[in-house]
Formats: sequence, structure tokens, C-alpha cells
Amino acid sequence: MVVTIVDIRGDKVRLGINAPAEIPVHRQEVYEAIQRENLRASRIEPKDTRHIGKAKGSE
Repeated sequence: MVVTIVDIRGDKVRLGINAPAEIPVHRQEVYEAIQRENLRASRIEPKDTRHIGKAKGSE
């Protein structure tokens, strides 16, 4: 993985990240949101999935 400073303007720094496609690269806030959603999804109970696979309006 290679991290490059692309631009500096005032107090902002833009980084370029060159990494293999199989390595996900996210900003911290995006990574945290993904983790929260994964945790929420792992807590779904079977009763919450009854509608999955059913056509809309067929319930």
C-alpha cells in the first residue's frame, strides 16, 4: 500500500491511496458506519425477515 500527499491547501490535506483491490480502504467515519450496520444486521431476529423474498403487496 502506498499513501501519497496529493494536495495541501490551507489546513486541508488530500491523500492518494494505492492499494490492492482486495484491501478495502475507507475513511474512519465510513469504516465506523459499516461496523455499526454490520452489528445491527447481525442482531436481526427471524421474525424480522418474514418479508424477505415476498412480492410487495402479497403479505
